[in-house]
Amino acid sequence: MSKINADLDKRLKDTESCYKFEKLNYDSGLLDNNVDVTYIIHLENSGRYDNILKQLEKYKPTKIVYILLNKGFTKCNKTGIESSHADLTDCYLQIFKHAHKQNFGNVLILEDDFVFNEKIKEKEHIKNINNFLEKKAGDNFIYFLGAIPWFLIPYNSYNYRCILSSGTHSVIYSKSHRDDFLENFSKRMMVTDWDINYNINFTSRFIYYTPLCYQICDNSENSRNPKFDNKYVALASEVVKYCNYNIIFRILGLDKNPEPGYSIFYFYSKIIFYLVLVFLIYLPFLIVYCIKNYYQIKQYSIHLINILKGN
Repeated sequence: MSKINADLDKRLKDTESCYKFEKLNYDSGLLDNNVDVTYIIHLENSGRYDNILKQLEKYKPTKIVYILLNKGFTKCNKTGIESSHADLTDCYLQIFKHAHKQNFGNVLILEDDFVFNEKIKEKEHIKNINNFLEKKAGDNFIYFLGAIPWFLIPYNSYNYRCILSSGTHSVIYSKSHRDDFLENFSKRMMVTDWDINYNINFTSRFIYYTPLCYQICDNSENSRNPKFDNKYVALASEVVKYCNYNIIFRILGLDKNPEPGYSIFYFYSKIIFYLVLVFLIYLPFLIVYCIKNYYQIKQYSIHLINILKGN
């Protein structure tokens, strides 16, 4: 068994008193063949515990489910944790450590505002997910059952490589990945925000072709917190965040209902790959054309500028 980074282990021991793992057992789960256990992150007194029970009543992802009860950094002393996104990251790391001690294989981690799609019960989707996980057995990867994808690259008939996305509310983490993350924490944890970190830390990320788990995109405390120390990067992040939550997500109704917004995002993120591919294919021909017709293009550009100036 791999080791846990010493500094990380000390940090997690300092905060573990702020957590409690509540274990639930069921006769069977939808993903039992290739997922050992499900963890659900829950911030106490957030009003979302009933949602967890309601979802588990209809959908049991695995026969073993742990609800991580988090007191939160405002009500329990967590040295060095001063924001909700850092607090959420600590939850994930506590789960990684717990799964490490139990020697679990693949684990599914959900955030307490998750909402399953009815499709997750369909045998076709369960079979496709199991086939993928079986082929990736022993590999270092994570697998999204749902997210807001921005750019996807085809991997096979039912799965895509997830290049850029938002949301980590429903992700399967392989044992190999978790072991590597815990042992090489200083290299793998590049920023304190869990979602952003997985967009930049070069993890092999895959996503199922259709969303099987949703999360309403409201402007929560975690989403409002600044993510970066560098003021220029932080400003850019704030602009992107504002556009997402106040324009794009609202236009698609994602602040109230997951559909049709999620399906639109999945379609967009898939089609953009082919648009980029077509552009790259034609780019060399465009460059050659511009070189061969440089003077004509120059004269036309000058003529067009003069027209615009009114000369």
